[in-house]
Amino acid sequence: MRTTLNGKSLNTYNCFFLPECVCDEDRDCSFHDGKQTCTCKSGYAEDEGICKETCVSNDECGNGGTCQEKNGDHFCSCRPGVEGDTCETVTACKSGIYKDCKGDQGTCSYDLETNEAVCECSGNKRLNDLKHICEECLCENDRVCSFNGGDPKCTCKSDYADDEGICKKTCFSNGECENGGTCQEKNGAHFCSCRPGVEGDTCETVTACKSGLYKECKGDQGTCSYDLETNGAVCGCSGNKKLNDQKHICEECDCGSDGHCTFENNLKKCLCKSGFSDDEGTCKMCDCGRNGECDFEYGLKKCQCDTGFSNDEGTSKSKRKYLNIILTNITYKEYDFNEANE
Repeated sequence: MRTTLNGKSLNTYNCFFLPECVCDEDRDCSFHDGKQTCTCKSGYAEDEGICKETCVSNDECGNGGTCQEKNGDHFCSCRPGVEGDTCETVTACKSGIYKDCKGDQGTCSYDLETNEAVCECSGNKRLNDLKHICEECLCENDRVCSFNGGDPKCTCKSDYADDEGICKKTCFSNGECENGGTCQEKNGAHFCSCRPGVEGDTCETVTACKSGLYKECKGDQGTCSYDLETNGAVCGCSGNKKLNDQKHICEECDCGSDGHCTFENNLKKCLCKSGFSDDEGTCKMCDCGRNGECDFEYGLKKCQCDTGFSNDEGTSKSKRKYLNIILTNITYKEYDFNEANE
């Protein structure tokens, strides 16, 4: 019979103390027939003299490791640069090149595509290629910052190139340039060349629409665009709206179906069809015959007759004077009469 006293095994059959039972942390210690025996703990099995944690599925193995059978047991098989019973430790993160990539200096992890350790940075920090930690690295908006030889360096973003000190978006064909721009080569790169009055890397901005004459021509006040025929900005109006020549926006302008409405010096103007005149902003029928002009005044029709004609109930009629000389009594008679306009 065996028992223990103060951590030591006691052989009660022979009544003497056995030496202290000592094994590695991953093993359980026991005595059999007076001999110390070290066996792997539950959930562990021996692999080449070392007790390792066993697995049941790949999900128990970290960093892309797989659960594989070996000598009747299953152990995690780790990828290159990864260690630990469950492949939980990335060597370069623990004691290698990225051992200081932690906390506010980065996050070290394992890249399953490259099978390598990586130091990931956040915010405005970038990886210092000499220190192998993340440090602050700032550039202008159109450039990206990186470290080269331990020093920060600003370069143009992908699909951008330097054009006279400014990073501009590059192009491959004219189809990438808006408003009639063309893709042209310059200093080994290709950029959009814009027409007059157009700006932006892809000629996407019409200057007059953005900040010039037609800057308010938007929404329900019109649509500003670029006219490729005139090489200028235009403010397009829809419905009954027309361009106000002073405000440079679209406003309501309707003269009815018998006229055309425009703005002149910020005032609405109706250009009416023949036989129609403007009556308080609407073209209405107004005819004074061939020898006069018809207009409305305070809502009333008014005829302006040509010379030699007068208004006869809204129609211009001719006026002639005839002299009838009666020689017998030397009497002069004058007759006035209106003759219908031919």
